[in-house]
This record gives sequence, structure tokens and C-alpha cells, in this order.
Amino acid sequence: MSTDLSTTVSSVPAPLSPQISGVGYFGSIPMFEGGQRMAQLFAKSTMVPDTYKGNIADCLIALDMAARLGMNPIAIMQSMYVLHGRPAWSATFLIACINQSGLFSTPLRYEITGSGDDLGCVAWVKDKSGQRLDSTRITIGLAKAEGWYDRKDRQGNYISKWRTIPEQMLRYRAASFFARAYCPELTMGMKTAEEVIDVEFEETTPRDSPPEPPKQSVTEKLADELKAKEQAAKPAQKPANGAQQTIDANFDMPVMDADYWVARIGKAQSEEEMDKLQTEYTPFIQSGELDHNAEALLRSARMERRKALKNGG
Repeated sequence: MSTDLSTTVSSVPAPLSPQISGVGYFGSIPMFEGGQRMAQLFAKSTMVPDTYKGNIADCLIALDMAARLGMNPIAIMQSMYVLHGRPAWSATFLIACINQSGLFSTPLRYEITGSGDDLGCVAWVKDKSGQRLDSTRITIGLAKAEGWYDRKDRQGNYISKWRTIPEQMLRYRAASFFARAYCPELTMGMKTAEEVIDVEFEETTPRDSPPEPPKQSVTEKLADELKAKEQAAKPAQKPANGAQQTIDANFDMPVMDADYWVARIGKAQSEEEMDKLQTEYTPFIQSGELDHNAEALLRSARMERRKALKNGG
């Protein structure tokens, strides 16, 4: 039996190329609901990166980006990173998008010239009319001036890839500059992961600065402040109903002071102990002796202590 080869070949779907449609899963309620159902399936999959497992919201955002770019959702999930709270593409994925976009007559090419600090790279293509389009020339001197080249960790060790694979980093950075200049629709306003690592590091951890001490939670900070207070008893204060406030000698604070209850919550060793404390201070909230601001502070303290207990604190 003969087989029509042309029919067989034509039935194989062509690979998807980035096509900006502008339509994602947030365009209407039915589309959003459909996207949520799809996101639930992806969140349960064992094939998606760990970041997306059980995370329906992030899966939906990735699906929306895939729909707008006309690309496979798994490819988007594999190539998108969240660094310092910002999503970013891998440089190789961005280069692949440029090459498959069909916007230019040639794939992205690189021209490396110079040496030393003048070692530099230009990423370029030819457009449909044959005109050459060049990126900004990225050099080692520029990398040093911007602080990308000499990045160090908190122990003072060099961690910059610019020192170990300079030509590759020049290509990656030139490609990202090219994309922002000639096809920003492909990046959707996002930087590459390599850029975020370099730039955000400079913004958040200036070079030659001493390491910052670990941040304390609100509860820990208040507990430390209470320990540092003088042992002399405070003058008793009268609440709104005219009754004398009781002072707890263990904490040296009035029992109708919000800080007193925050400190006790910070010492709680179990959920049951926090529930008991809530039962004790609730009457003060109901009577108005602890106001709404105090109630919000106590709620925040409970949440932080609950997290600390889960983490073994």
C-alpha cells in the first residue's frame, strides 16, 4: 500500500513562532475562567518547574504570556525566572524568539572586536529590505563601569560571569539591547535573567558596603525592645472606664497596652497558646480599651509568630 508523503509531511504541525496577538486570558471573564482551569492542570503537573507546582496564579500568568506570544506554555515556564520579585527571560530564550519571529531576513549574528577593556560585541541582523540593524556595542569597559564585571558576594568573592566567560556575556547583553531597540514586543517589557542579576545586585547591594544584619520581624523587634527596657515599674494608667490598669511584672507593661500582648504572642510556643492569648485580650478589644489599630497589630503579630513556629522558631 502506497503512502502519500506530501500528505504525511503536511500533517506535521510547524513549530510555533512568537506572534504578538495582544489577546491573553485577561480579556474577558470566560477567557479568564478557561485560563484558570488550564492553570490548575499545569499546577498539578510533575513536568513544570518547581516554581509553578501548586501555584495556580503563576501558571495562569505564564499561560497568558504564552497566548500573547503564540508559544508553548511549557517553553515559557522553562525560560522565565523570578529574580528579586521580577520576572525575567533567559537570554537564550530571548535570542530564540528573535530568530523565530520572522521579523528579520537573517538570524541574530554577533560581531566581536577589540581587546582588553575595548573587547566588545555588536548583535545585528538584516531587515526585510536588506538593511543591517546593529545593537549598542557592549564592551568590557562598559561592564566594569556599570558594575557588572566586578560583582562580589557578601564574603568578598567574585561571582560575576563576566570575568570567566566574557565573550558569551557580551553576546547575551548585546542581544538583550538589540531586542529592546528593534523588537521590544518580544520581551513584553521584561529584562533577561542575566541583566536582572547584574543590575538588581547593584541596586540592592552596593559594592564595598558591609553586609546588612538579618532583618527582624515586628514581633522579634518588639520583644528585644521589651527586654531592653528598664526594670522600674511604669506609672499605672487609667483606661476609658476609669478602672486601674493591671501591670504584669514579667513584661513590665500594662495588660491593656497592645505592646504587652504583642510581646506575649512573640513568646507563645504553640497555636493553642496563641488561641488562649486571643481569648484573654478579646474583651479589651470589645470594650474599646484596645482600639482597631491595636487589633490589627495583634493580628499581624499572630501571623508572624505562626510562620516562625512552622519554621521551627
